[in-house]
Amino acid sequence: MTGFCVNTDKQIILFGVKSPLAVDYQETIERAGLKLTTAISVGSTVRLLNREKLKPLAECKNGIRPGRFIACAFVPSNRRKLSQIARENRYVEYPGLIDPTAVVSRSSRIGVGTYLNAGVVLGGQSIISEHVFINRASSVGHHYSGYFNS
Repeated sequence: MTGFCVNTDKQIILFGVKSPLAVDYQETIERAGLKLTTAISVGSTVRLLNREKLKPLAECKNGIRPGRFIACAFVPSNRRKLSQIARENRYVEYPGLIDPTAVVSRSSRIGVGTYLNAGVVLGGQSIISEHVFINRASSVGHHYSGYFNS
């Protein structure tokens, strides 16, 4: 792992908005008081609550300043692919998107690019790797360490 998240940046780019989960990402961004600067579409399907920030990747290559992104996908290999495309286009991983309704122990560590959806409970001394997605209302026990997709 290259690092653990410390969430101080209030601006975020949603990279890849094909997944039905895009609406959950948007809801969390709103609840967390973050500013969605751009929602970047890599494919043809778009699933967003609000499309005013939507831009196709081709448009972003010319004129939109790269910033911090989180890859929006349910399947781990798709998140990996989106992250690779984003990094190739000079975007930087967002430290981690954690829904304000999640209960995360102070001793836990969360890798960059990870998304904890609404109602997640994360036990003491858990170590969650990079670009992990833990779905709503999931619970992870104490002293867990590793990669997983819930």
